[in-house]
Amino acid sequence: MTLGGGQIKAGRGPLIGNAGEYFVMGELLRRSATAGLTPRGATAWDILTRCGDRDVRIRVKTRTAAASEVARDSGGWVWSARESDGVVFKELGGGDDWTILVALDEPPAQPRYWVLPTAKVLELITDRYAKWLAAPGKGGRKRNASTMRRLTEAEVTEYREAWDRLWGPPADSGKGEVEAARPGMQ
Repeated sequence: MTLGGGQIKAGRGPLIGNAGEYFVMGELLRRSATAGLTPRGATAWDILTRCGDRDVRIRVKTRTAAASEVARDSGGWVWSARESDGVVFKELGGGDDWTILVALDEPPAQPRYWVLPTAKVLELITDRYAKWLAAPGKGGRKRNASTMRRLTEAEVTEYREAWDRLWGPPADSGKGEVEAARPGMQ
């Protein structure tokens, strides 16, 4: 059985997420990093890793090819914002907080990865959501707020297979932008 469309509703979402985390772990180890999965249920990060003298905390977001075909924005990932305050990422860290997006295509194809600072993911999904909310909805009606946040492959092309960025100079934390974007827009 492959992990395709309808699998999340069939209760196999955790398998898809676990597969993405293990593939990322394999890539990190293959690249001579020391890495370990955080315990299940950890609130923010999926993997803690070290390469040289740099520690990095990683969030992994995985999607399948079949799931993307079903979505209107083909090739994308979806996050849920907390209804009470719009927060998407718990414990948003500084330059050592990274997100690795994983695309699991049908076997025998290998997974594809996009490696970017979590602050950049937040900036992209916040901007995209604001544009979506401001645009007229079906029949020209005003759209209602949503907890769904999306990001497509087209929006992150420059981060494809950008593993070396993990070990370069710390990424800008983007904390000033994050704080400004927080009111209901994360």
